[in-house]
Amino acid sequence: MKSRGRDIAGLHAYFDKKKDTASVVDHARLLMRAYQDGDEVAKVVAVGEYLIKHVKEPDATLLNNYAWFLVTHDTKLKYALELAEKALALQPEAAFILDTLGECLFRNGKLKKAVEAQRKAIKLAPENQREEMEDRLFKFEKALKNQKSESKKKERTT
Repeated sequence: MKSRGRDIAGLHAYFDKKKDTASVVDHARLLMRAYQDGDEVAKVVAVGEYLIKHVKEPDATLLNNYAWFLVTHDTKLKYALELAEKALALQPEAAFILDTLGECLFRNGKLKKAVEAQRKAIKLAPENQREEMEDRLFKFEKALKNQKSESKKKERTT
């Protein structure tokens, strides 16, 4: 932590030393958050991948947050979708994970599924989280409508 993430080798040594303890996930979340706040994509990916390999118990929140970071930074979009799907398998009724899944589906061009996931997320979300999710749903629905319009135009010209 003292190196503020500049020493990845030290970070790996720390995790190797502490990987069997419960505190490693909390520490990693703090470290990832510091990297995310600085938009340090390569460092977030390095820590995220390390955690995916070394955390013994699957952690839906970790998978979700990592997927969200990747997809909102247009990095490893297919992998972000895989992570979101794994997180959802662990917590199938979690609105925040469905929201991430919706964004991942959207950015991977799976618009119909994105709309479906986002609608479910909104239904499950607490009231104070719905507005932002509804904004994303509007974006997904608009893109789906445009996609359908383009398909119809192509059908008419062929």
